[in-house]
Amino acid sequence: MIEQFVTALSLIKNALGLVKDAKEILPESKKPAVEAALAQAEQSVKIAEAQMAEGLGYFLCKCTWPPQIALQQSSGAQQCPKCGRDVLEDFKPYVHPHFRQ
Repeated sequence: MIEQFVTALSLIKNALGLVKDAKEILPESKKPAVEAALAQAEQSVKIAEAQMAEGLGYFLCKCTWPPQIALQQSSGAQQCPKCGRDVLEDFKPYVHPHFRQ
């Protein structure tokens, strides 16, 4: 099932790339609308990627919107590819007041 999501996202990214290439043959009057639609579609794909990664248990860095997917390092750190921060440094799990000491 995960492979199907990854394949679908890859196909969508490829389609967006083709549309980017094709916009060059459009009349100048149509380009701004196509560029705006492409930017919105690209952001939607990035949001979908982040949601899928979070659903699979990956950590996200909120240095940008949409969030960056943190990459696990050999040291165990969860490093953001954009800002380089270890997202686990600020991660503090919620502890219900009943269980606090």
